[in-house]
Amino acid sequence: MRKNLHIKKLTSYMLILCLIFAFTACKKTSKGEVQAETSDFEIKVAQNVVDVYMKALMKEDFQGAKKLYSKELTQKTQESGKSELKVKGYSIEETSEIGKTGFFKIKVARMNLSEPIAALDEAIIKVIKEGAEYKINEVKNETEKEAFLENHALRVRSKNNIKTNLLIDPSSFPQYIFAKDDKGNLSKQAVPRNSFSVINFGYEGERIAISTYNKDSYAGIIKIDESMATQGGADSGGSEESEGQQGGKSGGQQGGAMAREKPIGKELISLDLFKNAKIQFMSFSIGEKFIVVQYEKSDKGKCIRVYNTDSGELIPVKFEEKYPYGKVEVVFSSFDKDALNYEVIQKDMNDKTLQEQAGKYKLDLKEFKIKKL
Repeated sequence: MRKNLHIKKLTSYMLILCLIFAFTACKKTSKGEVQAETSDFEIKVAQNVVDVYMKALMKEDFQGAKKLYSKELTQKTQESGKSELKVKGYSIEETSEIGKTGFFKIKVARMNLSEPIAALDEAIIKVIKEGAEYKINEVKNETEKEAFLENHALRVRSKNNIKTNLLIDPSSFPQYIFAKDDKGNLSKQAVPRNSFSVINFGYEGERIAISTYNKDSYAGIIKIDESMATQGGADSGGSEESEGQQGGKSGGQQGGAMAREKPIGKELISLDLFKNAKIQFMSFSIGEKFIVVQYEKSDKGKCIRVYNTDSGELIPVKFEEKYPYGKVEVVFSSFDKDALNYEVIQKDMNDKTLQEQAGKYKLDLKEFKIKKL
């Protein structure tokens, strides 16, 4: 009887030890798998590679961008001429990991720096691990939207559609606005309405930043509603372009006013009027809460302003006053999540008093605090 009891106890102990061993082994295996998976492919590291790649494209550092390609993609990539469309903003929309590969869906805003032409692309970037390094193995791009000037008006094409839609024409601009520098709103200034300048899309394709120029520069944001893309309407009199296409008398003179094409721009938010300045480009932040405007004055050089996209109001940091504008230039670099990167460049390299000001900076877009990098 005692012998059977001892055997039962021994069997119980062995069973408990086996369970403990099995549990420990499972934990180690599970932990080992996680560690192996983490050390084998880390999606955050892959995303950092994508960020470095996109920032290189924004700086037009194509050689630096190509260094991030895998051997296979490097061999497939042929040198080509420089594009007229420059990358001036991007937003990583989706991230996924399949096996030892990372996939990133990115919205890329491209624009012409001398003409009112812009494109919004959707890029898919595939990142693999090549030895110990993370490399971009595939890049695919598809055009989401295009905007361009035609017959004195901005038009938009979506994807591969043949049909284009009117975005805005000169008659839709305000005649006068107050410049943000005029804190007391003492004097409304005339808006240059007949000469479109640079434009750029937001990442959702529902906003587009536009500008006009004639000695002074006007900047604004148009909210897009493509459901309004219908011909005709209650308006009468015909637009400038419709009248110009009649080859003689206007539609009204021929017995009835032509119906004006309805624009898909449903709201125009004025940002600012820049006196004696030319806007070089505009770029939306990640999430499109803010927009930066890079401009240049012939007597002082380059500087930036940052606005809230919904209200059009300036953020509480005025770079012209923060730095000795005229002696230094302030140049936009890129956006991170909730942050803006920029550089202060001294114009006179012999001026030692400006050396402390010069350098790279990061602006926190939540608390609006500046940090020198």
